[in-house]
Amino acid sequence: MKPDLDRNYRYTIGAILFHWLSAVLIIFMLALGLFMKRGAIDLFWKFELYQLHKSIGITLFLVTLLRLVWRLSNDVPYYKIELPNWVKTSAALVHWALYLLLLSIPISGWVMVSTAKINVPTIYFGLFHVPHINFFAANADGFDDVTRLMHTILAFTLGLLAIGHISAALVHFLIIKDGTVERMLPAKLKIGKDEEQ
Repeated sequence: MKPDLDRNYRYTIGAILFHWLSAVLIIFMLALGLFMKRGAIDLFWKFELYQLHKSIGITLFLVTLLRLVWRLSNDVPYYKIELPNWVKTSAALVHWALYLLLLSIPISGWVMVSTAKINVPTIYFGLFHVPHINFFAANADGFDDVTRLMHTILAFTLGLLAIGHISAALVHFLIIKDGTVERMLPAKLKIGKDEEQ
């Protein structure tokens, strides 16, 4: 199907940058979280890795807020070919679920450190302290295990959705070959067959 060249099929450069920055941070955070849970780590390095994990989590939260502002301020591009409604609806639901998780996971982590049995400060990249949430810190008894479990469940849910998102992108790129993946790439970077010729 020859596309209508007057229609916009690519995301804005801002959306593309936010997308790939988020992707890198998510992959790093999930890998780091699994390593901290599974690896035998010296106490000093454990403290340092947890500080890094929390600092990047805060950064990802802020990036997601900015990304949402950008998303709501810019139009969503068209698809190069018409896709079934269930495909477009599923994609939209997954994207909004990812946004929700990217906001709720750092908040759940903040609640988790606020209710932790051991009072460990959060130092954002060694620059300044991020205070605990007073309400949760004052009512922490018995909540440590619950908040830790909630944070873990949300993180695994994010991992599963991310795998689903990547799998769908690979199906579009390798099987359907409909140019969907190109929407999230800079205009000068083309992959596969140029569908506009």
